[in-house]
Amino acid sequence: TGEENPKKMEENPFFREAGRKGKRRQAQGGTLFTGVFGTLSFRRCHEVRTFQVMAPDVPQAVLIDADNQRELLRVREEAAIKARQEIESSCREFIGECVASLREQTVKLCEEMLATIRSSGSVHQKTLNRLLRFIEQFRALNFTNDKEMEQQLEQVKQEFLGRPAEQYRDSRYFRGKLVEGLTALRETARDLSRQDATPLVESFGQLGQRRFHLAA
Repeated sequence: TGEENPKKMEENPFFREAGRKGKRRQAQGGTLFTGVFGTLSFRRCHEVRTFQVMAPDVPQAVLIDADNQRELLRVREEAAIKARQEIESSCREFIGECVASLREQTVKLCEEMLATIRSSGSVHQKTLNRLLRFIEQFRALNFTNDKEMEQQLEQVKQEFLGRPAEQYRDSRYFRGKLVEGLTALRETARDLSRQDATPLVESFGQLGQRRFHLAA
């Protein structure tokens, strides 16, 4: 009967073991789903989100009648859909945070360079080298293809990093131009960091899908 089925599932050793494992994973901060797709995990920055999807294969559920087998398949499908939605949401959030973080780092660098120039009244080569290294690192980390921010950095590189620090120290005009350029870059990066990164996130997802299909 319908009232006896839950009891049978509780008495089944497979379900008892699945329940114990699920409780242990929940105690460790994981998220538990019931289904038959194994364990899916997604590493996001310093945290690990675990999606547990576990249930017996239909051939193993020999004590479950046809109605319960259909219900088991339905629950399994719903669990898989929910797990996929959780993973996609985490991916979108992670990518958006990466875009904003790189732009915010640009703001911070400009502020520190401007503070150094103002406090010393001069321009040192190590200050210019620091900006050059940052631009190179930005390119290496720009997996989201943030073209707008990268183009802004490239423009600054072409305009201000082609001359040595001595020319900035010896020329108030060039020094003033450098300050103006860094100020403009800071404001642009700040505006971009406050913008909605959804277009970049969606573009990154579409690129991943194209690469997946090409690999397949």
